[in-house]
Amino acid sequence: MTEKALNTAIRHSFVVGSFRILSMPDIFLDHFVFAGSLDRLIAKLIRLRTSGGRLVLDQEVTLGGNAFNFGLHAARLGCSVTLVASTAKYVFELVRQSVRGLDYNTDHLAVTSTPPLTIALEFIDKGRNLNYNINSPGALANFGAGNFPKDLLESHFNLIGFFNWTNNLLGTQLAESVLPSFNCIKLFDTPDPLVVGRRAPELRRVLDLVDIVCCNEVEACSMSTILGKRTTDPLEASLNLASQGLLVGLHAKGFTAEVNGSRVTKRAWKKAKVLRVTGAGDAWTAAFALSYLDGVTPELRLKFANWYARTYLMDENERGVRRRSALRGYM
Repeated sequence: MTEKALNTAIRHSFVVGSFRILSMPDIFLDHFVFAGSLDRLIAKLIRLRTSGGRLVLDQEVTLGGNAFNFGLHAARLGCSVTLVASTAKYVFELVRQSVRGLDYNTDHLAVTSTPPLTIALEFIDKGRNLNYNINSPGALANFGAGNFPKDLLESHFNLIGFFNWTNNLLGTQLAESVLPSFNCIKLFDTPDPLVVGRRAPELRRVLDLVDIVCCNEVEACSMSTILGKRTTDPLEASLNLASQGLLVGLHAKGFTAEVNGSRVTKRAWKKAKVLRVTGAGDAWTAAFALSYLDGVTPELRLKFANWYARTYLMDENERGVRRRSALRGYM
């Protein structure tokens, strides 16, 4: 697809086509806390330690989790999505409201008494928007092959997104049982670097099962170390990953890149006043992966993924990219 054709497609809200996507295995209830300046927050907490009282901060509660978020963006981009995960019964109505009007199948959500939960702390430090996530994985911690719906093994998908291996102690078992059953593209959301070292042999086995990895600069360098090449250069780390037969989508500070074999395609981020940080990687990964299925060039793929993620970061209502007016704004 040429750049002109991509621009025309975006104007008409038909960006990546109607692919069938399976996303698994996490959905979180996210509690966002918008703390503003990190220095001011620390100063207030120190005062509260001696004086008591309360801290008033902007907050919101919403659905999250890499698999749910990825699926939500894929559905907003016109795909048919099936989510496999587990959550509490009281979250189901929020799920239904969140995906209303989208081709997003939640029939395979299992009920658990211990839903995955996250507190997402968003703040500004030295001019940078940063976030820290405090997770309680709940039932996700032991989501294994036995939790995967057997009836889905007969289904056809164009792409499977495999997420949150970090919090799932049975994630390798799940991957080795399910991923080989499907003849399609497999995408892996890369793990928390703090966990990788303890589960390095498992990570190598999972990487052998997937086609695409999407990661930030810290994750790329961490995985490269596991594969035997220590480096602090994210592009060098991505080249090492790509030498293992993986297509690498890298979203780093200041730029994004696709690394395929020895070929590196790079594109700078456009500066923007962002309203959130949490979830940006999921938005970028969805646009990157789905435009890969659509067969656009690496240059256009990065252009589209960057624009889509940037739109998400600047969206006050976090509604994603669904309205034609917003899509035309890209032009």
